[in-house]
Amino acid sequence: MNFDYKNFEFELKEKTKIAFNACVEKIEIKDIAGFALYSDESAMTISASCNTYENLNRLQNKYPGSDIYFKWTPGEWKYELVREIEFEDLCTLLREAHFNETTGIFSIHRNRINSTAVKVLEELRAEGLFKDMNDDFVLMFGVSDFSDHKLEIGFVKRLNSEVLANEFEQWIETQEE
Repeated sequence: MNFDYKNFEFELKEKTKIAFNACVEKIEIKDIAGFALYSDESAMTISASCNTYENLNRLQNKYPGSDIYFKWTPGEWKYELVREIEFEDLCTLLREAHFNETTGIFSIHRNRINSTAVKVLEELRAEGLFKDMNDDFVLMFGVSDFSDHKLEIGFVKRLNSEVLANEFEQWIETQEE
């Protein structure tokens, strides 16, 4: 079996739109602090997460000094696995590819999946899906148990304003110390 990256990208884009629209149905646009796609280090799953300013403020007040961590970490956001059922087929494809020897070198496959997710978010932003969001709205692609900060900074720069990207970069660099 060869992994069909083109079809994966098409399906991910459609499912991401559905997930974001589900957030908008549940939460007023002005209350949405962030939206993310996220995966795991093995590239066997992909899902969506959405955060609210209320949740962000609650966590920042509860854990002073961790403001930026909560802003940029989809695993800490209010709604994880948004419209999970929409992503099940994609997760099945990813797991099958992970365990299939013909996929090729794992890191190449994982990097391509990650790049595809960022590309999908970039395209949706360019198409106006996130046009009504606040200026400090965070768009993110995250990978759990991932430690390539340079790559993460690149993702954030591709998806967010220069101001937000600089904030993330300054914060992530302090995590390396």
